[in-house]
Amino acid sequence: VIGLIIGHYANGEYLLAIKESKKAINEFKLSLEMSDKYGLKQYSMLNKTGLLIAYKEVGDFKNAVKYGEEALIDTKILNNEIMLYALHKHLGRAYAGLGDYKNAFENINTAHQIYRETSNAETKKSINDLLIQYETEKKEKELVEKNLQIAKDEVKLNKRNQWIIGLSALLMFLILSYVIYNKYQKQKLYTLKKQQETNLLLALIKGEEEERKRLSSELHDGVASSISGIKIQLEHLSKQQNDEHLSQLVNQLSALHEDTRRISHNLMPASLTNNNFSDALKNYCNENSTSIFKLNFFDATKSELKLDSHIKNVLYRIVQELVNNAQKHSKSKVCFVQLSLNKNELIISVEDEGIGFDVEHITKSQGLKSIKQRVENIGGIVQIDSQIAKGTIVVIHVPMK
Repeated sequence: VIGLIIGHYANGEYLLAIKESKKAINEFKLSLEMSDKYGLKQYSMLNKTGLLIAYKEVGDFKNAVKYGEEALIDTKILNNEIMLYALHKHLGRAYAGLGDYKNAFENINTAHQIYRETSNAETKKSINDLLIQYETEKKEKELVEKNLQIAKDEVKLNKRNQWIIGLSALLMFLILSYVIYNKYQKQKLYTLKKQQETNLLLALIKGEEEERKRLSSELHDGVASSISGIKIQLEHLSKQQNDEHLSQLVNQLSALHEDTRRISHNLMPASLTNNNFSDALKNYCNENSTSIFKLNFFDATKSELKLDSHIKNVLYRIVQELVNNAQKHSKSKVCFVQLSLNKNELIISVEDEGIGFDVEHITKSQGLKSIKQRVENIGGIVQIDSQIAKGTIVVIHVPMK
């Protein structure tokens, strides 16, 4: 019986992997029926999780939510915390599919919190190292204080050495003053350097935006208008001569005109200029989604985001860069861009289901360093989670001021 349960479940997993979700549902149901019949809760939970994902993939969000909530109950009974992140993540998307954005946000937010908690191991280790260092320095300080007390006792007992001790104290004071002054100067230089780097980055971003604006204007008002004029003339000529080759040229020019308008819009979207960040991202995803690379956008903010022009431009360009990276390198056929709010914090996530990468190695690349620096300059942080063959998620947290 267990062999049959595992066999049907494994078939379901395989069919999911090759995008045969409807067939996968049948396999998971067969496995679930036997699991419930013989009271095998662990396999029942796994099959309900599989049904959650499969129904979500075919667009039956109601059944996806039903099996997802049942799987959550089984997970709590079995005290199995390993499955919680995946369950909440897929449940959030299923609720979003139903239009229940409240539950969608709660589940996605819970998934993010689980991710944060599991990714804090290195932070805790760093804190422990700092505590050990603090305790060591504390003991060293106590030892210095004891030695100083001994020196004072010796001064009292040996009046002859007062001048020597006075000179020694003066020398120590001068050395300490020099050390403090030197440290202050280094800190001042470091602060100045960071400010210069920030100013340089801001200038580069401003120059880049001006250049994008100029190129967008030239493409829209110059190239696109010229193509449109040529297209109108060819259409007129094609109708007069009834020439099939001219008709094909008109179709090609129409496609070229649309590509030029799309490139112009990506360089400087009108919705971004009009201070509507959510609409700008939504339009970008809709216009750049194709049958080969599907780009899905979810907005859980439920309100129009009013952002500073500079911050809005920085975040928009970063999302563009992350989507382009996913399209070029992940080999994923789908990418998810999501906006959400957690109290006074804007959360932007870009996720793919591609080949993944070694986070420690890739985060040293210049591209991701640049993204992190730009986010930090507007007061935010970047979190990157990726595993080989298990996709990538980049989460940006920015305080709303």
